[in-house]
Amino acid sequence: GAGEKREMGTLEKIECKGKEMLFSFKTSAGIVKLAASQPPSIRMFAPDLAGVQFGCGMKPIEFPSVFIYTDKPNAKAKTAGDIVSIDFMPKIFSLD
Repeated sequence: GAGEKREMGTLEKIECKGKEMLFSFKTSAGIVKLAASQPPSIRMFAPDLAGVQFGCGMKPIEFPSVFIYTDKPNAKAKTAGDIVSIDFMPKIFSLD
């Protein structure tokens, strides 16, 4: 949508700080850190990750993900914007 960006990477970690969750994704360009208010209102698609618990302090997920976020950097929080959706793909997926 307008004012949103789409990227591909792997979810490295989820941290909780106060009322926010911070999602860190590893992309080809580096780490992208995104915020989500609690409780998060993130659309998530993860057909190959049945039984995986998403939450604070989780371990990296080695599946590629396409994630969409608002393009509103926050210098104080060191985030690139707010997470909108995460789609976890099969390991052979590539974004064209």
